Amino acid sequence: MLNETAEKVPGERAAAGRHLLLVDDDPLYLKMVRGWLADKYMITAVKAGSQALAYLEGHTADLILLDYEMKEMNGPEVFERIRKNPATAAIPVIFLTGRSDRESIQRVMVQSPEGYLLKTMDRDSIVKAIDQFLSSGTLPGESEDKL
Repeated sequence: MLNETAEKVPGERAAAGRHLLLVDDDPLYLKMVRGWLADKYMITAVKAGSQALAYLEGHTADLILLDYEMKEMNGPEVFERIRKNPATAAIPVIFLTGRSDRESIQRVMVQSPEGYLLKTMDRDSIVKAIDQFLSSGTLPGESEDKL
């Protein structure tokens, strides 16, 4: 059963089977990014890490876009729980972060997600990065060695 706060938005190409779980406690950013991606992908958007974990108990996703800094349960804690659960451990996770300094990025990458995207990136860059990740498993500009 879908939590009332989880909103599914079917994209025109949802038949392609790509489903993204978007997790962010900023309702404006959540709505904006959901709008950017909804024409290409099936989007489930939730406003808290606990909602994401509850959703994943009965559903899956092809990719999770996870806010790194959330109030109730932060991104690293949600990520750790996703990885510890055999049913969700293989779902790729890309962190969303508003911090671009080297130390913050290193803190994100020490968690070993599939990557990270800066919240300051524009629409085209974020959509292109997600498209590329879903088609090739890498993000634009990603080197073989992570930070």
